[in-house]
Amino acid sequence: MGEHLGDGRTATNLYSLAPGQFTAARDRAVRAARAAGHRDQAARLAALRRPTQPAWAVNQLTRHHPGQLAQLLDVGAAMRTAQAQPDPGALRELVGRRRRLMEELVHTAVQDAADAGERLGDAAVQAVEQTLAAALADPSAADQVAEGRLAAALSVPTALPDLGRPLAAVPDPPDAAPAAGGGTRPSGWQSAQATGKPVTAAPRTRASRSEAAAEQRAQAVAELEQRRRQLEGEAEAAERAAVRAEEDLAGAEERARDTQGEVERAHQVLDRARFAARRAEETRERAADRARGLREQAGRARAAADRVRGEAASRPGR
Repeated sequence: MGEHLGDGRTATNLYSLAPGQFTAARDRAVRAARAAGHRDQAARLAALRRPTQPAWAVNQLTRHHPGQLAQLLDVGAAMRTAQAQPDPGALRELVGRRRRLMEELVHTAVQDAADAGERLGDAAVQAVEQTLAAALADPSAADQVAEGRLAAALSVPTALPDLGRPLAAVPDPPDAAPAAGGGTRPSGWQSAQATGKPVTAAPRTRASRSEAAAEQRAQAVAELEQRRRQLEGEAEAAERAAVRAEEDLAGAEERARDTQGEVERAHQVLDRARFAARRAEETRERAADRARGLREQAGRARAAADRVRGEAASRPGR
């Protein structure tokens, strides 16, 4: 992104702090950069968003447990490869590893937060899980998590393929059933291997209802995601306004120092810029809070849809 090395180190240090300590530390860094005459750096630092508690918890995993996190991200890459093949046997093994690593990392995040004096509630724990799931499914999200500078929790993109679908579509080999005439009739699995054709489960009314419910939940998730993206756009616009206000503030301070004859007018501009900066920051925080709420709703809806889809897919065909 063309970021200066000094900016990167400062940002990484800032995002290692607890959310309650972030804003004051960021503002000190902005003032120091401005006092040193680095206006561009000051503007970039001023644009950094305070991390949510779940985002901070994931950043701590990146900072203090990089090995565990790397194992999880490697499993995500392997699952995407197995999905593309597809390789049901590999997927079954990877799903087990994913479950174990996810449980270990979430437990570690909760424990680390408690050691730092931060209690992760149920919603925060769910947001940590959603962020790790996003890193498993999306290489771009994995890069963001590995960077250790998340400002908000991530969610799994709805456009990504369902990694569990090949497991449901390829059943375990059943016992061979006796065929007419005393022979052994090949099972559906064996027939599929012999002919190269996929096994098709017989339709069932209950499964159809479950699929319909899953589709409705998926639609609800999509609507929530659309609303979340809209709110995130509003938050980004507010952030840009805050950056512009910070730049105006920096310019006003410089003019106040350089032009003694215009001190009074420069102070008026300075006051207006400070007011605008405060208003922009308040707007950004409100938009970010609303986006987080919708993201949590989307995560819960998506989890419910996945459970229903998994139940429908796990019922054996008749």
